[in-house]
Amino acid sequence: MTTAQNGTKQGVGFAGTLKNIQLADLIQICCLSAVSLGIQVTQDDQQGMIYIDAGAIVHAETQSLKGEDAFYAIMGWQSGSFETVAEDTTIDRTIEQGYQYLLMEAAHQADERDSQSGEEIAARLIQDESHDQLRVLVVEDSSIMCKILVSMLNADENIEVVGTAKNGEEALAQLESLKPDIISLDINMPVMNGSTALKHIMIKNPCPVVIMSNLGNAAHQTIIHFLNLGAVDFMSKPTKSGNILVQQQKIVERIHRSAAARIERFRRMRTPSLLGERSALVNHGPACDRLHLVNVGPGGFGDLTACLAQLKADCTAAVVVLQSLPPALTDTLAAYFNARCPLPVLPLETQTPLMSGHCYLSTNGRAMSFTEADHQPVLVQETDEVNGGLMDTNPIDKILSSAAAAFGERLSVAFLSGAEIGTLDGVRTVRDNGGQIVVADPQLAVVADTLETLRDSALAHNVASPTDISNHLLQ
Repeated sequence: MTTAQNGTKQGVGFAGTLKNIQLADLIQICCLSAVSLGIQVTQDDQQGMIYIDAGAIVHAETQSLKGEDAFYAIMGWQSGSFETVAEDTTIDRTIEQGYQYLLMEAAHQADERDSQSGEEIAARLIQDESHDQLRVLVVEDSSIMCKILVSMLNADENIEVVGTAKNGEEALAQLESLKPDIISLDINMPVMNGSTALKHIMIKNPCPVVIMSNLGNAAHQTIIHFLNLGAVDFMSKPTKSGNILVQQQKIVERIHRSAAARIERFRRMRTPSLLGERSALVNHGPACDRLHLVNVGPGGFGDLTACLAQLKADCTAAVVVLQSLPPALTDTLAAYFNARCPLPVLPLETQTPLMSGHCYLSTNGRAMSFTEADHQPVLVQETDEVNGGLMDTNPIDKILSSAAAAFGERLSVAFLSGAEIGTLDGVRTVRDNGGQIVVADPQLAVVADTLETLRDSALAHNVASPTDISNHLLQ
């Protein structure tokens, strides 16, 4: 049981008594709220510090330990007191893992120290990998849409819809008993909406969440908010106007992909500072002579935001971002990144001349090719296919091969969480033509399967932490 009291202006913070590792609840709240502070923990004659920066645990220390070892030692103390202190901006970062991973590992180690079986904690904190089918909880207030989604998902022999809920409150009540591998979550629902439900899920029952909602204009900013809270991916609900079989195939594929997310690696990053107002964006300037191609998928929204925010204003290359969210979101995403990236960020048009010092945003499911007109590199997007211009099969191999042919050794390609890699033929073409390939470290990525394949293929020149990708691009 924890007791606490509010701090005064002279002594900001709170102090309390800690029993039964209740410190974990405080850390979860601080990390999910993206705050920056220190937590001083005392047990008898032992004292430890845990530092949180913008929602990430960055350092811990005791009298004899530092880093993760110190964090696990502090979390193993069975009683004591704690209080918050001001953030120390001079400390060196010693911890890279996400807070969910750290808390789960701390619980596991504490359980081992007590010579317990660990089965109860493991069942509560990590996904059960013993079953063959993917367990899905569908949260949808429309009974008709719920039936459609359940039918689409259950049609896949490797998926089992283990439950449905009409609102967030019903969903939370079922999490402990159902233990789903992934949750399909609507945005607008009665009683408890998707945003509130997602916050509770991330704190109490961390689990990959895919937002499934209608893509009205008012929802665009809401979707970005959900991605910042930890949702792995977003998909539009099925529509009558689209090919139902194609829509079903894409939904099933994305559910499988997002279910592979290691949600404990999610990092609630400090939102980059907004830049000053810019004049109306136009695509003008000198033709680019270098290209940085950034490929990102489910689980990579935060890493992409950090990568673009760290680009240099004097960058002479063109940056093209291929991401997995629907084409209808491209304009909203471009505006969001443009307010946070030193380079102007523009959505790709049907034919876009690539200018030095500009960033262009598109969807990695579109067919596109690089060509030249009047000594100017031009990126051409095909937009006349069905399903909003998206291909039935991902065209990433052809895109990479086209970029390699156009830019050769002047091409750099970065792969972030959940990135499409195709058959690797395009990646090999990039390398064979002298281009550079950098891969986000799979041990830090939320969705790491394709990154692991790239790393193990020995095709990448560099493997870097997600926050250091931009430095490798600029080399």
